[in-house]
Amino acid sequence: MSSASRRDFERPLTETGKKQLERLSKTLKANGLSFDLILCSNAKRTEETAKIIQEQLPTNQTKFLPELYESGPSTILNLINHVSDEVDQLLLIGHNPGISAVTAFLSGQDFISLKPGMLAKLEIFQDRWDGVGKNTALLTEILY
Repeated sequence: MSSASRRDFERPLTETGKKQLERLSKTLKANGLSFDLILCSNAKRTEETAKIIQEQLPTNQTKFLPELYESGPSTILNLINHVSDEVDQLLLIGHNPGISAVTAFLSGQDFISLKPGMLAKLEIFQDRWDGVGKNTALLTEILY
């Protein structure tokens, strides 16, 4: 990892980002959302993001994965495809451009640009995670 990448990897959330995520997690709780599994990059700011969300929404399991840092859509899709079918609600916490690209790919959109702290809610039209792929989801909401 280059020194610039290392600095980015170790960069914490800003105070504005923390407040935005606290507001978002309260909105998720008010909407009755919960997660069985969180797959999260192991970068400092994404770990902080997971912690803030879990303060409002306790989660059965969280996995911090180095492969989610600076990953492309094919890596992210591979991780999704290997989720246990016992998981009903999945939250991915990652980085752009990969997270926006996989959101567009799954939902059949031409282009989606998620900004930091935004959450794309997808309804998946598959019974098994290994069947998730192109055009297998509906983008139902973007929250921030």
